[in-house]
Amino acid sequence: MTDVDQLAISSPGLDGDDLVSWRNTFATIFALPMTTPEEMEVARPHYGAQRLTGFRDDGRWVATFRSWAGDSAVPGASLTGHAASGSATGTPATGTPATGAPATGGTAAVSTDVVTTAVVSTELVSSVAVSPTHRRRGLLTRLMTDCLDRAAESGTVLVSLFASEAAIYGRYGFGVATHVQDLEVDTRAARLRMPGSVGRDGIGWLRLLERVPAGTQPDGPRLRAVHLDADDRVDGYVRIRTEMRWSDGAPRNVATVDDLVGSSPAVVAALWRFCLDLDLVSTLKAAHRGHGELLPLLSQDPRAVRATHTLDGHWWRVLDVPALLAARSWCAPGQVVLEVLDPGGPAQGRWLLDVADDGTAQVSTTTRTADLTLPVQTLPAVATGVLGLLPLLAAGRLDEHTPGSARRLHVMARVEPVALGTVQGF
Repeated sequence: MTDVDQLAISSPGLDGDDLVSWRNTFATIFALPMTTPEEMEVARPHYGAQRLTGFRDDGRWVATFRSWAGDSAVPGASLTGHAASGSATGTPATGTPATGAPATGGTAAVSTDVVTTAVVSTELVSSVAVSPTHRRRGLLTRLMTDCLDRAAESGTVLVSLFASEAAIYGRYGFGVATHVQDLEVDTRAARLRMPGSVGRDGIGWLRLLERVPAGTQPDGPRLRAVHLDADDRVDGYVRIRTEMRWSDGAPRNVATVDDLVGSSPAVVAALWRFCLDLDLVSTLKAAHRGHGELLPLLSQDPRAVRATHTLDGHWWRVLDVPALLAARSWCAPGQVVLEVLDPGGPAQGRWLLDVADDGTAQVSTTTRTADLTLPVQTLPAVATGVLGLLPLLAAGRLDEHTPGSARRLHVMARVEPVALGTVQGF
């Protein structure tokens, strides 16, 4: 075998055939449908702002890695019971950062929509694949290390991905930030009476609209519907595909909700009502629904809605602790000293989290004794607030030095969002 050299290139530098080859290397490794040159030309302009990297062996792609700038949501003021304002939710970090940490709190990378969430700058990672013929040679480690180093140097707050295999990414400092669930509804019995998400880019919207390959090509008719507000403006939509089935001479069709998004709980409920009232449909399925899903609460028969699959969603690798913790709104005031373990990484340090009555926080380095010690992999649960911290304490995912401090942080952090949209991969 020839030497394997890393070739880091942005997509504008790839000609049409090479871009198709790069994409089809990833597709081959994951046993996905191949992409034609014509399909790739539709998607090609949207790769322009993304960084496509990988390894070649004798001119042939053997590993792929894709990343691009985006954002991730953390709890905003109104979600935590505070009045929303027009300024950024977080406040600048103070004090001197620990070794390896950014020189500032990263507030330039923080913005807010003043409704339910604030957002932090994020490097999104996808298309991570290494050919079976070239594994256990450190290729993934080199690609991931390069990505994390570049993101940290640029002041990016965190790196986010969806993990195809849960055992891979913890060693790079990633931890679970959200969980998702797949739902199945018996519509004959069910009648009616989200932090961690990422922004969607151009290629993401094209996939949702089925203009470019999404990895699978499900059969069956498609149905799209929108919800209009009082001024006839779209404030929600749903995408559905159906599978025609008959049993004992009667229709038993299956409808799968690929995407359902609404601007408010009332809009989400109205869209679910539309889905459940589809004629001839006996089973309704929905994948990747997040915390606070309304659907189980809308059924007269609670047994009609069941979770068929629950799994981890977004994985976050935190790079800038002060910027991340100061960006979110908190549910209760208080102080906690956190010792974050990230050997040789930018999150390492002892941090004083000081939350005011209005839910805003200041985060600074401190020499005070730590109340809690936690690995960087546990920090995403603190940031999103949708995963309980007390079970993590019981499981040994954080250590308590000051009695009651884990419960105090849990009360400060914990939020109960309503799922307004499908949790999208990328």
